[in-house]
Order: sequence, then C-alpha cells, then structure tokens
Amino acid sequence: MKTWLVGIRHPAPDTYLAQLRSFDPPIIARVAGSRVLLDARTIFPEQVETVIAALTADG
Repeated sequence: MKTWLVGIRHPAPDTYLAQLRSFDPPIIARVAGSRVLLDARTIFPEQVETVIAALTADG
C-alpha cells in the first residue's frame, strides 16, 4: 500500500516518540535511525491541526 512518510530528525528519537504518544489523542509514529516517522495514512484530515500542535509543542 502506497503512503507518504514525514521524517523528523531528532537527537533522542525514542524520547521524542514517547512525547508524541503522550498527547491526547496519541500521535502514533515509529523510529528509524535518528528519525521519527509519521505515516500520512494514519492521520485523518480532522487531526492535522492536532498533529501540527504536537510537533511544534515545547517539551
């Protein structure tokens, strides 16, 4: 199944992944090397603003 991935480089990708999963609703992603990967198929249009808020949040 074709999809688009968003890759975010982070010095501590596992920690960042845990932060994303702590949001309500949780942001589901996976780690590959030094990147956190989000699969566009798992983000519904009505969730885009929530995902953006999570990705730009401090902490």
